[in-house]
Amino acid sequence: MREFFVATLSIAAYTVAYSQSFNKGYIIEIDGSRIDGLIYYQPTKNEDDKILFKKNGQAAESIAYSANQIDRFYFEVPSREFVAVQTTGSTRIFAEVLIRGNASLFNYQKMYFLNRGEEWLNFRLPIRSKSALTQEEAVTDKVLKIKEVGNIKVFLGDCEDPTFSDFSASSVARTVEKYNLCKGGDYIKYKYRPFKIGAAAGLNVAMLNFDASAGFSYLEATKFSPSFGYSFGLNTEFSSGKFLDKVSLNFGLQYAYNKFYGEGTLVSSSSTTQYNEVTFEVGRIKVPTSLKFYTKYGQQGLSFQAGIEPYFVVNSNQHRFFENYLDGMYLGTGTQDDFLETRNLGGAICIVSGYDFMLNNKLKLNANISFGYDFGFIVPATSFNSSIISLALGTVLYFW
Repeated sequence: MREFFVATLSIAAYTVAYSQSFNKGYIIEIDGSRIDGLIYYQPTKNEDDKILFKKNGQAAESIAYSANQIDRFYFEVPSREFVAVQTTGSTRIFAEVLIRGNASLFNYQKMYFLNRGEEWLNFRLPIRSKSALTQEEAVTDKVLKIKEVGNIKVFLGDCEDPTFSDFSASSVARTVEKYNLCKGGDYIKYKYRPFKIGAAAGLNVAMLNFDASAGFSYLEATKFSPSFGYSFGLNTEFSSGKFLDKVSLNFGLQYAYNKFYGEGTLVSSSSTTQYNEVTFEVGRIKVPTSLKFYTKYGQQGLSFQAGIEPYFVVNSNQHRFFENYLDGMYLGTGTQDDFLETRNLGGAICIVSGYDFMLNNKLKLNANISFGYDFGFIVPATSFNSSIISLALGTVLYFW
């Protein structure tokens, strides 16, 4: 048990240290020169125009470049391209390339940049940051949308008339793509998969606890050893896929198994003593559902999750062996099987800390540590209740 916790803490410390990593890629200078190396890009509210760069074959010391000093940079894994764009006045920042062609579309958080030759058009999506609008705000919002749609139609007006199903990022991207098809020539569209699917596996150590009285006092007197169990199945992650998106929604479908064994001695006031050996074996189909927050951009690195784990009990076995004594005199033994009612449905809450490694542009490996509180697979009664506390190490290999 102690070794398990030491290993868990060691992995956690390693992931924190490793979270300062750079990404392999290259920069394009203003004159068009290419320099290969390692790039660190984590923009903040006060500093959204900087990268750190380590040139290949040179010392580990990094060089800071601003959007005024280079034209663009590329990540190899994950495959991303960022261009220096002008926001207002002389201010320049790096924006992610969504589409590059005769007309190009770039994005930085809620700001979008549409480019055609030497011309630029900047706009925000959504128009407003809040969803609940007063009637007056709703009218203003509609007017702003009509204005922005009109600006884009004029900007791309030298081809077929652009149409919008709605004024959203996906609708604008489709319009820009149609424009490039209309004008002919090659164009690049970076495809961001909205979801990733992965194979999941894990090991856990779990503690079963009973709070019992009356005819079930033997359960509280029974001390259960840590149960070492396992799980395997599938996991999916949903997100926009854009580099600056730090949040994702996760769902899974996994089989989990644990076997609990405990021993205990119950001494009553009538000089009777009962020795018990109790075994619970349970298999569950879990549906873990959680919200995942990355500490850094790029859907990789250190992350934290909070969620629930509803489950279906698919197999359960119980066995109890006991011996009775009166003032030290042996009275007899007995056994019981399936002596407590098992839930069909159960659930747990959990918090997870993990680290995601991009292996290439099609594979991502996640290693995680989770703490869970299970409300128990035994149906509670007025005289007893049960719960399970668990600590697990898991891994998920995502592919898309």
